[in-house]
Amino acid sequence: MRAFRNDLEVYRDGYPDVKDDVTLRLNLDFYMGRIVCVPDHMHIDAVHQKWFGCNELLEYGHSYIQWLFPIQEQGLNYRAHPLQKGELDYFLGHLDDLVPQNHFPALPARRRRHIDSDEDDDAAPSASAGQAGDSAAPSVPEPNTTTTLRERFVRSYALMMDFYGFRLCDNATGRVTKKDNHAWEIDNLQHSSHNYLRITRILKFLGELKWTAFQHSMLEAFEHEIYSTKALSNCRDSYERFWIGTIKDNVARGVIQARIDAYPPPPPSRWGSWPASTSSTDTAAATSTTAAAVETGPQDNDVDARRARMEANRAKANGQLVEGTKQEDEGKK
Repeated sequence: MRAFRNDLEVYRDGYPDVKDDVTLRLNLDFYMGRIVCVPDHMHIDAVHQKWFGCNELLEYGHSYIQWLFPIQEQGLNYRAHPLQKGELDYFLGHLDDLVPQNHFPALPARRRRHIDSDEDDDAAPSASAGQAGDSAAPSVPEPNTTTTLRERFVRSYALMMDFYGFRLCDNATGRVTKKDNHAWEIDNLQHSSHNYLRITRILKFLGELKWTAFQHSMLEAFEHEIYSTKALSNCRDSYERFWIGTIKDNVARGVIQARIDAYPPPPPSRWGSWPASTSSTDTAAATSTTAAAVETGPQDNDVDARRARMEANRAKANGQLVEGTKQEDEGKK
């Protein structure tokens, strides 16, 4: 846990030990529309226009997030470079400069459906083709039009917030509201924890841009779903340990922390925690608890219970294998 805290402290201090490499400008070139992201080979405008609402692509793709939200840390996609200080300085100084915007046709409606849809692939596209729920995809620009870096950053933010179940309401502050058709997105975020790392990256990127209003809007939306509706209760640990820490201002961060401290503590785990002692009595109690968990058939979304069941099944399979080997040896005799 200390390593993660140090990571946030380094980020809040502006990565003082990270040196700028003037030969690396891939993030700037990508957002300027000069190059494609790899390995997806998509221009920035194509990502915004074609992937908006494509939940299956956003959920199972793991190489685009480093391009959309570069930070001064190396991500899992080694073909995407960390954000360089020179690139960040350019972003901050040229947010409203006009840059060319390209036209890319939207994906067919059947490619934009949720992954759990029962809709027939051959069904005729509806009048709302190109939309996901009640969130319309960004308007397709005319060929040879222009945009700004600020608008592209906002579209990246809107793309991911839509994927998490929220609709962007204010381009200036990043304020979002929950979409009318949000069930799949909220449930996916509740149970797909790799998105929590993505959210940390997004918040850090917003902090690098000094878009504190966007950070607060994002955190407020998640806070409501974590502590009030509890629809995103699984996000609570990441929210408290990492997401709040992306706010660089100590006073503002303290205000959020004080508000969070006022909420009741989370309920104890259904299966309890690991025993603090390794005495024979505690070990026997832990074994009994594990056996009871396997006996009662725990919920699939309970990690500890699933692990206990897997271990029990593995032990059972190993026992059957040993028993079968003994019988085979007896037969040979």
